[in-house]
Amino acid sequence: MTREHPAARLWGSETFVAFTTERHAEWPLRVQGAGAGGAVTAAGLLAEVLEVARASPREGAR
Repeated sequence: MTREHPAARLWGSETFVAFTTERHAEWPLRVQGAGAGGAVTAAGLLAEVLEVARASPREGAR
């Protein structure tokens, strides 16, 4: 990544997402701000994994 890349200018847990669409083809629409941090992100990811596991049919279950 070059120094000019938007991600190269982030600090700490700051994050961004870029949307490239027909309207924003040349200059993607970018939303940037404070990220949640490692602990909050890990907790959210674990919650989603558990939700998928609970929703999945279990092999051999009747």
